[in-house]
Amino acid sequence: ADRWDSDRSSLSATTTTGSGGNITLDMTQGVQLQQTRVEASTLSGSGGNVTLRVQRGGVQMQQESGLFARTESGIGGNLTLALGQGDLRMVQDSDLDTSNISGRGSNIDITLSAGSIRLESQSDILASTDSGRGGNIRLNVSGSVITTLDQNSDVVADAQSGQGGLIRARVGGGIFGFRQFQGFRTPESDFTAISVTGTPGTVEVITRDNLRPADLPEDFLNDALATGCRAQQGLTQAARTTSLFQNLGQGGLPSDLLHPSTLHPQVGLMTLPDLEQLEDSNPSDRAALPLFPSPAAAQCWVSQN
Repeated sequence: ADRWDSDRSSLSATTTTGSGGNITLDMTQGVQLQQTRVEASTLSGSGGNVTLRVQRGGVQMQQESGLFARTESGIGGNLTLALGQGDLRMVQDSDLDTSNISGRGSNIDITLSAGSIRLESQSDILASTDSGRGGNIRLNVSGSVITTLDQNSDVVADAQSGQGGLIRARVGGGIFGFRQFQGFRTPESDFTAISVTGTPGTVEVITRDNLRPADLPEDFLNDALATGCRAQQGLTQAARTTSLFQNLGQGGLPSDLLHPSTLHPQVGLMTLPDLEQLEDSNPSDRAALPLFPSPAAAQCWVSQN
């Protein structure tokens, strides 16, 4: 479809027993959800899978909207979001959730080729479990992941008694506004993979700032280039064995650093022609009057000791 705008509705592939169904949505012009849930969940089996692909225009969820692939006792389902151009914006208790109670957490994969993730007003990305292992959250975002502390919006792969999950984020800009990597959830915005009583999970973040730098050459320059760049070339024997520091002020460099001239100006003030005389004269006379005398060529250095 071209675009999906939904208000106060639901799209469901849920069951009470067995695995949840699968939902796949492909859009070209964007998605806007308001009080709308897309859910592939079950009570006793494995959660289903929800896939949302948008070419451009981004995705906006608000007022308790979200994508869910949850289960009570089985393995949580998988959520996959792939956005070409545009942001993922989640507002007012909107969620991406693959949580479960007793099974192993599952996966949330989000790819934004040209955009950022923005979380506002208690909106969460959750791959949580109670007694099993926390799920995995993988973010591949060309822009940034953005919130503020007072929004209480979380990116969390946690567990109550099992091992914490994994968050692997590769972002072009950065991660901003979270209380990052705390060992527990707080009333503020958190970015963490934790366990309340079990082993903590893992958070891996790769940004432009910590990408591996390019390899630089380890060899010295070749002899021909090194010879052509000798710093002592043109100096006297005394100067080659003496360290020099030249403080030249604003006067610039003289032609010879070893014999500098005075930095004070050597040209006196000049008297310009009287303006009244110019106004009273004929145009032909004014043309004949030079405004400035021709400068004389310098004859020697003047040194002040």
